[in-house]
Amino acid sequence: MYFALIEPPDAREHGARITEPIDFTRTFVPDTVTPEFLASLYHGHTKEEGGKLLDLYRGKWMYARGTVKNVNDFEFGGKHVTLQIGPGGFLDRIFGDLTDTNVIAYFDSTWDDQISALHGGDRISIAGNVDTMSNDGLVLQSCELRSPR
Repeated sequence: MYFALIEPPDAREHGARITEPIDFTRTFVPDTVTPEFLASLYHGHTKEEGGKLLDLYRGKWMYARGTVKNVNDFEFGGKHVTLQIGPGGFLDRIFGDLTDTNVIAYFDSTWDDQISALHGGDRISIAGNVDTMSNDGLVLQSCELRSPR
């Protein structure tokens, strides 16, 4: 496994120098592939058609940043966090799915302490492995909390 230190692209804008290891054994989707983009693959398509479009990204890693909506225990150990990606707030209450995309992020039990400390409304950044699209949102597996990107 090879690691390198990188500086997130927006770190200089905020006057900070943040470095994180990059695991070169993982394949990440391009930064232009967002949870909203992956959700849009299902618009106007059946779930089966959308799944075939998602296959191009399945098994690859991606970054996501959002607001914690909920934290739950996972029946097989670990926890899952529902993140709201998008504006939410007043518009979310009126228009629901039109204004936000959810990410369901599954973390293994090594993250239990950090995940248990999260509160609704917290802004977090994660990296996770693209798995599927559920009725509740994009599902990412093997997630990790990351420094804000």
